[in-house]
Amino acid sequence: MTILELREKRAKAWAAAKAFLDSHRNEKGVLSAEDDAAYTRMEKDILNQEEVIVFFGLSRRKFYKLLKEGKGLPFMARYGTSRLIIRTEFEKYLKAHPELRRRA
Repeated sequence: MTILELREKRAKAWAAAKAFLDSHRNEKGVLSAEDDAAYTRMEKDILNQEEVIVFFGLSRRKFYKLLKEGKGLPFMARYGTSRLIIRTEFEKYLKAHPELRRRA
């Protein structure tokens, strides 16, 4: 997969999650229990930085250094000033870079 394809994939994943929220909220901005469960399943594909560190048992220092120095990381999506991580793409990256994990 090329960088362009990965960027398109993460943009589509984020757009789909946002569209789902926008179309399924009631007039008070609340999701039904069924829609909330569906969104939670979608949301697991997009994680914030802290969730990634805990979920994958990463070294906080190494992970933040990677984000700071890395340009065009295939697993990162930006939404405004937020950096979001596409879980499936990060799993692939982590297989190639296991040094990000904490030492036991």
